Amino acid sequence: MTSDPEPPMMVELGPVSEVDSRGVKWRMRRETSNILKRGGALDFWARAESREAQSLEASPGRMAFRTEISAPGPGSMDIEVTIFLRPRVRDVARSLMGAARARRIWHAARILEQVRVPTPRVLAAGFRRPAGFLREDVLITEVLDATPGDEYLRLLLADDRARVLRVGAPVLAQALRQAHAAGVRIRDLEVRDILIAEEPGGARQIILGGLEKMSVGTVVSLGSRLDDLASLGASIDGLSRAEQLRFFDAYADGIPVIERHRRAYLRMMGAHVETLRERRRRKLERDCLGTNADFRRLRVGACRGHTIRGAIELGREEIAHIPAAGLPLPKATVLKDAPEGRVYEQTVDLGVGAVTIIVKQKRRIGAAGLMKTFCRRVGAERAWRMLWAMKSRGLPVEEPLAAFERRSLGFTFDSTLITRKVEGAENLLDFVASRASAGLAPALRGDLARAVGALVARMHEAGFVQRDLKAPNVLVRIDGSGRPELTLIDVDGVSRVKDPPTALCARDLGRLAADFARMPGIHATDFARTLDAYLSRRPVAPEEKREFIALIRARAEEILRRHDAKL
Repeated sequence: MTSDPEPPMMVELGPVSEVDSRGVKWRMRRETSNILKRGGALDFWARAESREAQSLEASPGRMAFRTEISAPGPGSMDIEVTIFLRPRVRDVARSLMGAARARRIWHAARILEQVRVPTPRVLAAGFRRPAGFLREDVLITEVLDATPGDEYLRLLLADDRARVLRVGAPVLAQALRQAHAAGVRIRDLEVRDILIAEEPGGARQIILGGLEKMSVGTVVSLGSRLDDLASLGASIDGLSRAEQLRFFDAYADGIPVIERHRRAYLRMMGAHVETLRERRRRKLERDCLGTNADFRRLRVGACRGHTIRGAIELGREEIAHIPAAGLPLPKATVLKDAPEGRVYEQTVDLGVGAVTIIVKQKRRIGAAGLMKTFCRRVGAERAWRMLWAMKSRGLPVEEPLAAFERRSLGFTFDSTLITRKVEGAENLLDFVASRASAGLAPALRGDLARAVGALVARMHEAGFVQRDLKAPNVLVRIDGSGRPELTLIDVDGVSRVKDPPTALCARDLGRLAADFARMPGIHATDFARTLDAYLSRRPVAPEEKREFIALIRARAEEILRRHDAKL
């Protein structure tokens, strides 16, 4: 049990009205009850079917939409209506004596409002319980002009992001501490549940969202507090240890039991953050092959696949051209054409502007090629899942948009992967060749060599090895500061190995060493910089270092001999 030195400052809340409308018992704020009644918000099913309603979610157990209501006297207001349904018999049976979910959210939001914690304003909560069974309950909240925390941080530059985290950490920590002190916890709290509202003058207001995740009790235990903090930290990508420490210090300030054992609790929370991050990565890998809030299933003719919800909106006729006889889209630029597959790029409008996509199509030729696919993920679906696994671990890979395959009786006949083109980038081989005639600057050459070593080390740290790691599969783009940015493409040869052994790591580096030896303008010392950057991030035991370098050299010499034999 924990205690705060000073209880949160309480404020008086406005009166509440209770209304019975169409069999639904409502509890609502008296100051907004007139506009809700006259605007027709209480007849929520009619509102959901109106033209003005903007659907946010529709699933068997939950429905949400946004709309504007207006009345002759009070004016107009934007509201969000969430309907919790009980469609199955077992759900109805469980709800015989259960409390309405909307009422619980209403209670939690009122408590937070009373202790001055900024949250979205809950306007009304209602439920319908015929014959004692809870059939549906409804929550009405006011729409705020605010941005979810994950989107807000993603749009910021690195310096602005660091400044927002530095300034916002104490404010957010204080809000969470007050919520916990009042007996309210937010299970599975994520950065997307934190809303950022821009105020006049450039100030930012931090608002605690995630109302549906809130639960109310008498006391929030220390373990529950640490769970909420760790869940929030795990959802913020690239959160440094200093930023975690700043947030934890602001939260622990004034809580005696945490202050006395600050370091122990910080280590415990750090370990929990890593556990939750890996759990969420695994969940993303599972979700990317289904229909959920982030992904949806794709069905085009005889092909089945997956895509990001709302990311690519190609029409059925356009997509149907891709698997049918290998025909590219109109005005496509063919990059590679071979009997076993084709790669081409096409500029399309995804609803947010024109973007260029890369379509990679592969066909299985002959009985031997089909037998290799029997009941195995070897096509676009495997590449789709691998890209999301690498992307969730922070590796710079091409952005996947859609993947679909034509399978029959366990065999994969053809598969198609659609990714977003990395604008302004060249593969490593072409990048060096185009600048070799003018002379590659020593500083750029060194930065490029070290960036390659750091990228391979990050990949091995995350548990991925690439049997086909070569220069054409690494894209290079120069950022605003003149430094190279690398992106991995073509992950067909990537496999997952927990704690990759030395032999597999040396195989990947040896393949790159062979490419470095054939690049014009690259010196022998450049790969030494690559190896130094790799070993500085992923060190090898001193007694194994000589053997590790020998394995790399042997792999590079073997590849060079094969290349010379082909010539």
